[in-house]
Amino acid sequence: AFILAKQAHLNVAIARAADGLDRFKVLIVPTTHLSAREMDNLRAFVEQGGSIIVSATEALSGRIAYLRDVVGFTNTDYILLPKEIEITFERDFGALRKGDRLHCESDTLGWYVSHEKPENERQYYTIVEPTTAEVLACDATGRPALLLNRFGKGHVLCFTFGAEYCLGHMPDAYERDETYKVYEGLVDISGLERPMDCDSPAVELGVFEGETDRVLMAINHTKSPVATNLRLARKAARITDFASDKVLGRDVSAFPLSLPASGVVVLGIQ
Repeated sequence: AFILAKQAHLNVAIARAADGLDRFKVLIVPTTHLSAREMDNLRAFVEQGGSIIVSATEALSGRIAYLRDVVGFTNTDYILLPKEIEITFERDFGALRKGDRLHCESDTLGWYVSHEKPENERQYYTIVEPTTAEVLACDATGRPALLLNRFGKGHVLCFTFGAEYCLGHMPDAYERDETYKVYEGLVDISGLERPMDCDSPAVELGVFEGETDRVLMAINHTKSPVATNLRLARKAARITDFASDKVLGRDVSAFPLSLPASGVVVLGIQ
């Protein structure tokens, strides 16, 4: 979940169960192993205008049923998470077009059987019946795999399986996977502003805000040079190389950014 958020160029903060959620506009909830109180907090958060992306990681206890009006579907059954899941988009969503596909893999069956894990620790695929939610993508058998629901003033995007869990079983998935575009789609409809963005999901953007200026740390997570275009939500009066203080641009809202293989660039932005 953290990597997907970074690929979508979001500044990420960790919210603990006891924290208030008022300071957030979007929440990423990669598991439904939640307490009733936590789910009540999510309900209130969305009702008041927040947006969440949640992955149903357990169907056995039916916890997702507690949020059925929030997620906009009822769960009718479940199966053990398949080794491979390919979902196809039924409609455009953000940068993803109708017909686009995302592929996930999981070794949940072999792993849990070989390690003698109890049944309630296994991963499941939830079979659902939409009520108010719109189906964005289906799996190869036509079952809903990704749904979008409007609840109160907010939005809920829900995978019917642990998408982040699956990606965690795929070595170097971030080099070819485009699930981060699902995160981007929810951010776009939530109205959350990304202070910095660029064309490459392989480039991590960390923004540190000061009283009068900002510092941007751009990190290339690939072993090849990357040339991309940095976009700023607010026009910068001046961009400087943080180490040398050399001025690289003035009065710009877009800026060409080149990073060496596994390289880092630090910019001062005013």
